[in-house]
Amino acid sequence: MGAIRSIRGGAKVLGFLIFCFGGAVPSLADDLELNTTLIEILDVQSVRTGVLNPGNILERRDIGNETALISTANWKGLTLRVRMADEFTRHKSTDEGGWSNDGDFDIQELVWEFDLPSQYRLSMGKLSEAWHVGYAFHPLGFFESELNRDDLSERFKRSEGLPTAVAGYIADDWDLTLAYSNDFENARDGFNKGLHQWGARVGMLMDSGMEASLVVQKPEKQDVGFGGSVVQVFGNDLEIHGSLFMRQGTRRPLHTAVKNNQLAFHTSDPYQEFRRDDGKWYPRSVLGLQWTSSNLINVVFEWGHDERGLDNDQWKQWKQQVRYHANGSTLGVPQSGVSGNLKYDAETLLSSGTRQDYLFLRLTKGGMDWTPEVSALVGAADGSAVWNARLAYTAATTWETEVYGRINSGNSGSEFSMGPDKGAIGLGFRYHF
Repeated sequence: MGAIRSIRGGAKVLGFLIFCFGGAVPSLADDLELNTTLIEILDVQSVRTGVLNPGNILERRDIGNETALISTANWKGLTLRVRMADEFTRHKSTDEGGWSNDGDFDIQELVWEFDLPSQYRLSMGKLSEAWHVGYAFHPLGFFESELNRDDLSERFKRSEGLPTAVAGYIADDWDLTLAYSNDFENARDGFNKGLHQWGARVGMLMDSGMEASLVVQKPEKQDVGFGGSVVQVFGNDLEIHGSLFMRQGTRRPLHTAVKNNQLAFHTSDPYQEFRRDDGKWYPRSVLGLQWTSSNLINVVFEWGHDERGLDNDQWKQWKQQVRYHANGSTLGVPQSGVSGNLKYDAETLLSSGTRQDYLFLRLTKGGMDWTPEVSALVGAADGSAVWNARLAYTAATTWETEVYGRINSGNSGSEFSMGPDKGAIGLGFRYHF
């Protein structure tokens, strides 16, 4: 029902915009630019039904198909991007299973860029403001969607902006940006959604060609945090980048059992912002490089560190509570209580990384009709990894297609071997018109 209401609500907004602009179409035709992309995705996933997901209680799909239509309209300083999608999936479980259908309509971007002199900038609406300099890690990614490592290059166009106002001044060798955001349309999730925040960034261009920035950012009910970034390009081949941000306290939710080091069954959501006011510094950073050879082999390598993630002791406590909940039936706990607590436990595993240190490597070969790419995200604490490979045909001007695969590997009890996803293979198609 939520998806149906979302479609109806979006349709009303779209209809209103058509009504507003419809009568003026002849006069606007010269200024209106429309672009549409049709995306079709079919994938088959291998589901892990281990201690965390017995009988697939987490309802992970094994077959999925998504059809999406993304339309972007630009008229003078106004940009509107909407995404209409329909997803058809199947999952198997001991409780219930079968096919399901879900549709959605999202206004991903609706922003007005004010017409000002070239050294000034003012933007208002639902938008993304990217201050990060990394690929697989975004320590400065405040005013944008949370990073999706399954689609770093946004091939399937799922990200959306936040309600934000951005003002800026651009000089020859420095710039200033101020941002204010209030994501009133979403509930707080401990990350970027549902957040009331402001930030400021000063960018500088050094005589050596190095680009640097200093950043401050403050979310509601938290202290001000500080950070910055550097980017240095060497010739036409090598680029080195890094960024750092730190703040006292973090709003990232933590399971009650992990915080208190106590095993128990819970009848309500056990995740809270326990560490928001603990006075501890939580730095997060990325250091990486990008290198391109003369025959267009592109290499991206990054190390990401984030102390908001679980340390070794917290990870051990989390695994202990998973085993405790999985054995709940031997303690007289009803199956609904066992399943409910395992579902709570699974929320600790994040697609953006649950622990503190990761290495990322991506290799791409350009200059051909077919573009191969392989990548790996490796957890430094236990050596478990997510391996990705894709082969994309990009020579056509109006369409692209690709095949891709993903495998999660690791020893028993490691991060990427504990989750419910073993891997996937899929086919994607994009048509631009």
